[in-house]
Parts: sequence; C-alpha cells; structure tokens
Amino acid sequence: MHTLSTDAVALTPGATATTHFSLGDLVPGERGTETFTVRFRGDADAAVALYAAVSPDDGQLARRLHIGIFERSRGLLPFPVFSGTLADLAGRDRFERGIGRWTGRGDGTDREVSYEVSWRLPKEATGLDGRRAEVELTLEAHALAA
Repeated sequence: MHTLSTDAVALTPGATATTHFSLGDLVPGERGTETFTVRFRGDADAAVALYAAVSPDDGQLARRLHIGIFERSRGLLPFPVFSGTLADLAGRDRFERGIGRWTGRGDGTDREVSYEVSWRLPKEATGLDGRRAEVELTLEAHALAA
C-alpha cells in the first residue's frame, strides 16, 4: 500500500511544511506516482527548497528504488528537479542540499507549486518483494533580506 499524508501544504517565510510518503509491499517491476501542492504566501520574499528524510528497511532497497521528482507551476509543463535512487535522495537531507529551489514572492498573493513524485522498482530487483520505504518531504522557506 502506498500513501501520501496530504496532497496540499501551506508555507510562509521562515517556516517549514512536511508531507509523508509511504511505500509499502513493493514488488519488482512496480511503479507509481503521487502529487502534492505547496501554497506559498508571505509578506517577504523567501528562498524555498525541498529536502528529504528517508528510512528504507535496508540499504539494498535504497540503492535499487528509483525516484523522480518533477516541479510544475503556473500552467508550465513539469520539469525534473531530482532523478536518482532513494539512497541519492537521502543525501538531500537539509535546506542547503535541497532540490527544486524557487523564490516565493512576498507580495501577499498565493503562489502554488506542484511536485510529482514517481517511483520505480526495477523488475531485476529480485529479493526485494514486500519491502517498505518511508520518505518525509520537507519544504522550507528562508526569508530573504529586503
């Protein structure tokens, strides 16, 4: 069973917002996609980045499970901000190493950015049936000096 804790989060300058992504009972050859949206509103501009905390059941799954993250805003086509394994994503564990950086404008209007997270466990990943991975995706906004 695969779940996403929420499909929308709100973010303001100086704050963080988190969604939890759970992949369970994985089967080699399986793939899927989940999408969530972040809504930024603030009175100051802010640099925004996405980072992750992952907890696979073992390193073998982390090295085989492929993750892709695409970002979309204002009717534009999605573009990739991350492509790699779950182990690679685990290295993006704080704001400074974050992905999908953008600037939220402090004009008091909403800005929405959607993230599509896709995963794929290769058919050749035998012996990984039924494994689980937990991914906590955090968006953080750092207020920019005026």
